[in-house]
Amino acid sequence: MTELSPAAQAVFDATVIAYSVINNQSATMEGHARLIAAAAVQALADQVVPEGRRWTKPEYFSDDMENYEQEKRDEILAIAAELQPGHNSSSTPSIED
Repeated sequence: MTELSPAAQAVFDATVIAYSVINNQSATMEGHARLIAAAAVQALADQVVPEGRRWTKPEYFSDDMENYEQEKRDEILAIAAELQPGHNSSSTPSIED
């Protein structure tokens, strides 16, 4: 197998862990796929914007950029939550909200 970057390896590892966990459970094929996809997207969020990272806004950025990274992380995690089996789409705000 081709060597992956650390970020790609983290996402891949999350999918392998999710697969091994759900392989020991009785779930539908869709449920399996949703768990694996959600794990991958959550790992992606951790790689793109690690939880708790504080970004120092350069002076030339507008004030509305202050929470940009956290907002993007929240949007990615909303996708992961939506992918979870049994998710009720009416309970998660859309990215457009």
